[in-house]
Amino acid sequence: MIYEHAYLRVAADNQAAFEQAAPKAREILLSVHGCREVLINKSVDVRDLYLLRVGWDRIEDHLERFATSDQGAALGDLIGGLFAEPPVVEHFEDRDLSA
Repeated sequence: MIYEHAYLRVAADNQAAFEQAAPKAREILLSVHGCREVLINKSVDVRDLYLLRVGWDRIEDHLERFATSDQGAALGDLIGGLFAEPPVVEHFEDRDLSA
């Protein structure tokens, strides 16, 4: 599994709308082939920062399948206009290096 971590900056005046849209955003993501889990958390350190963590079967499910899908467009329509700046996205492999 690959984990996408998207750091989302949401301006204070858009946070209520973002939080209201979060369950629908989760639903949209989970409807995409290869998406296994979705978590959306608010930072306790940075007032306008949220972490979107998505578990994908393969990185291609995110970068190729989701990016060109109707669900990708729907998610952009739902929350894309709420960001204060473009999200920062990183991908992590599901491999514990401390074991």
